[in-house]
Amino acid sequence: MKHKPKILKIVSLLTCAALLIATNMNLISAFAEEINSTNDTLVYGDINNDGNIDSFDVVAVRQILNSDNTSETYKAADLNGNNNVDAADMYLLQSYVIGKIDSFPIETIEINNNVDRTLALYDGEHYELAMTYEMAVVAEILKTPLNIYDYLSNNIKTEFYPNSRKGAIGTFELNGGNDVDCASLLIAMLNYVGINSRYVTGNITLPIDIAMNITGAHDANSALNIIKFWDTNATLSSDNSSISLAHTWVSSMIEGKEYNLDCSFKQYSYQDTIFDSINEQYDFKGENLNINDVIDEQYTTQTKGYLVDKQIITVNNSQLPEALPYTNEPTSGYDFVTPENSDTVTIILPGGNGLTFLSSELYNSKITLQYEVNHDLVDDEDIGPLYFSSVAEGETIYELMDDYKNDSPLKSAGTEYGDMELVLRIDGQKYSTGTPGYLRKTQNAIVKINTMGQEFEYEKECLVGGTYSVILDYQNMASYKMIDDIKEIDKIKDSVNISNLFKTDNIGRLLELIGDTYYSEFDVYNNMIAEQSDVYLTRSLSVIFAGFEPSITVPENATTPTDYAVDEEGSIVIDAIANCYNMVSRDSDSDMELNAKRASGLMSSQLESSVLDQLFGIQSVSTSNLLRYANKNSIPVHYISNYNKNELDSLSINDNAKDKINERISKGYIITVPETDITINSWTGC
Repeated sequence: MKHKPKILKIVSLLTCAALLIATNMNLISAFAEEINSTNDTLVYGDINNDGNIDSFDVVAVRQILNSDNTSETYKAADLNGNNNVDAADMYLLQSYVIGKIDSFPIETIEINNNVDRTLALYDGEHYELAMTYEMAVVAEILKTPLNIYDYLSNNIKTEFYPNSRKGAIGTFELNGGNDVDCASLLIAMLNYVGINSRYVTGNITLPIDIAMNITGAHDANSALNIIKFWDTNATLSSDNSSISLAHTWVSSMIEGKEYNLDCSFKQYSYQDTIFDSINEQYDFKGENLNINDVIDEQYTTQTKGYLVDKQIITVNNSQLPEALPYTNEPTSGYDFVTPENSDTVTIILPGGNGLTFLSSELYNSKITLQYEVNHDLVDDEDIGPLYFSSVAEGETIYELMDDYKNDSPLKSAGTEYGDMELVLRIDGQKYSTGTPGYLRKTQNAIVKINTMGQEFEYEKECLVGGTYSVILDYQNMASYKMIDDIKEIDKIKDSVNISNLFKTDNIGRLLELIGDTYYSEFDVYNNMIAEQSDVYLTRSLSVIFAGFEPSITVPENATTPTDYAVDEEGSIVIDAIANCYNMVSRDSDSDMELNAKRASGLMSSQLESSVLDQLFGIQSVSTSNLLRYANKNSIPVHYISNYNKNELDSLSINDNAKDKINERISKGYIITVPETDITINSWTGC
């Protein structure tokens, strides 16, 4: 999906409030009532009103931050006086409890809301057990294994997917994880306070009442189908009384005694949501799918209107549990996650062998594929000193425009060397380089994703000279990340213009913002669609490419690529190449599963264009736009698969599209396509 803006006008995100609401959609009304019980004296910092300012108040503030804290009664937690409970208050309270400060500000102050995400614990190899300084502060405040166990049990939501994906940092920041990721977080924090711990995997038998509670299922078969996201070989007993599956937990040696701990298992309460007051289902064809209206009309008018019906029942154990909440038979123990029991990402550049990373290694990393000057030219003993002596590492096409003017002496080199090479950078560090290519040509990069127990391979066509940001989605986005993005948008509005937009830092950050915005909104809408449809949603590790492809024109008398003209305009590309998710009905309603999947698919396509409209104020083309146009103009829409592939020949669409459709249906895909090519503005295609 592409659009060619001549002027990139960046405007504020219109959906920041909705995103912040939906990152952590719990409204902990009962907790609010408890910590705001009547007391004549207000003590700032004493959030739970027990007469002390301690680690339990830190836990209380974090629970508030994991909710929609609209209540004015959270006054004791507003430590900087800005009439809001936010990350700044968490920072102040943590600093007070560990003795960095001895009082709270009386008047409103400006404070850095960014948490300290530098690594406090990392052995240089096993990133799944790394910890940030923010996590270390929490561990130091909690101090004891009991407090750490209770804290994670009360705050980290249980999710259903196999293997390690997020690691300790991602699980902590995203407030959720499966059994392996919850184990990583518990091990990391226990290790930090001096308690040696390791992973244990075994076979467990789960009573059906526990299985239904933790999954939110209404019947045994639905509970089994959801738990199969953990273990595809899970089975339901013949009398429907239990589910057997493979599972991972933690073994810790504490004061000479072995404890088996599992913070992924907990009890949940369920309550009505705002969707229970809606009389009709959404129109899954998309005409009335306006969730913002639901928020405006329902959520904001109900003081106890939940967006999700599932809430953790908090525990306050007097001692660590002596046994796991299920029967178990350990089969193996290990100290670290390996690629065999982890989601992985492999990136293969043109002509390269590929590099493979654990998904936890790439969590929150800035991944870019950008074309840089071919260093064979730079290193050439004749050409380099004459024309490339000032080339810096990582320079893109716009930073080298003077070298590509029509009168450039590089014409003599144009027939011997490719002009640009695709480079993989992670957090600015160069990892690999592809085979050089010529301007205006295309090359293919490959991304392989091992997730949900399967390997998926995706090919991405890249225009030589372009810059691409690769954004991974781990099912939701951390609230601090969205706060940072919102502030970054404000900075870009004020500082980026046509003269500096194409600098590497600016275009890279801009593309990352596009990807972040897409996934933020997609995760919000997906969760709300799932909740409203009473289905359980789980995401595979997902990938989106956000790219900028320069406009390169060829003069009539051009003889080599160095004659090409590079304009300060081009195409912004959003391509959700791997956007896979699964939905399972919580009451065995397969029709509702299908409807929810259709709504989610439409939303995914719609966001590819609406995100650019929000960020740039430009109209773009996406699949959903095409289908709406086809419907409005009575153009038939066809569903092409391997079973009716001969029908493709009868369609009046371009040959390139037919080739791509043939390639996709050969891999088992069903393709939705209009009967003819469609023209929207200056774009033509299908």
